Amino acid sequence: MTPRAAMVTTGFGQMRLFRAGRGPAVAVLPDLAEAAVVVAARLAAAIPSVAWTVLALPGIGGSAEIEPATRAGVIAAVGAEVKHLQPG
Repeated sequence: MTPRAAMVTTGFGQMRLFRAGRGPAVAVLPDLAEAAVVVAARLAAAIPSVAWTVLALPGIGGSAEIEPATRAGVIAAVGAEVKHLQPG
């Protein structure tokens, strides 16, 4: 299954995300070693009955840099936007 790319506009810029699969929605933040599109494809191949949304981390790929300087600040900023996503 080929992941579908999308952009979501946040208060700090745009975040790129990839969606794949169908079913209950699960959001995933990949590590720095793999691209979000690769993670989305792998998850959808392994468990296609889940609607995977994999976000490119802030400052990576097409996602904007963000202001928060701490890990907690980044988590809060991303979390505030992820809760608004609906499976597509």
